[in-house]
Amino acid sequence: MNVPGTALMWQTAAAIIAAVLAVLSGVAVVKGAREQKASADDIKGWLTGGDSFAHLYPHTQTNEKGEAVAVSYHVKHHGSKYPVYDVEVRVQDLDNGPFLPDGSVIPRIVVRAGTLTDNTDKFTFDFLVFRYPKPGEAKPRRLRVELPARNGLVLQDITLTPFQGRWITKSKPITRNGQPVDVDIEEIK
Repeated sequence: MNVPGTALMWQTAAAIIAAVLAVLSGVAVVKGAREQKASADDIKGWLTGGDSFAHLYPHTQTNEKGEAVAVSYHVKHHGSKYPVYDVEVRVQDLDNGPFLPDGSVIPRIVVRAGTLTDNTDKFTFDFLVFRYPKPGEAKPRRLRVELPARNGLVLQDITLTPFQGRWITKSKPITRNGQPVDVDIEEIK
């Protein structure tokens, strides 16, 4: 039996079903592409260090009596779960040089720190330990520390100002690949 419009109704239903399947297929393709990109970004992060970077933060050193005797700067991992590979610490003495004819400062100290992870013990180097000065015998110290790694360069300016036989620290600004980064650092006052 041939009812007029039945063929048109079946064609319309088939077109609607085809459109719904096309939309669902497109959603699946987009979802798959996003998952693939996320996986590729994660692999890239593990290989290069992703958004992680190294920086220095100050710590008060005490003697056996619990008296503060020095400020030390520790190398610390910052960022996500990804390790920071091939970290170096290069210290420029902005007050004493050595200077190039154009006024730029040559790093006086260059040391390999290696790989940092979020569970790496924070460590310091002897050249980043500043014993408390005797009152009136010290002048401010200004350093620029370069922390190159596989995924970029971090520059950190450090100022130590003598005050009543101790140091007041300022550990910023910090830039990463030329862009300022905001790192919460508890300064020593």
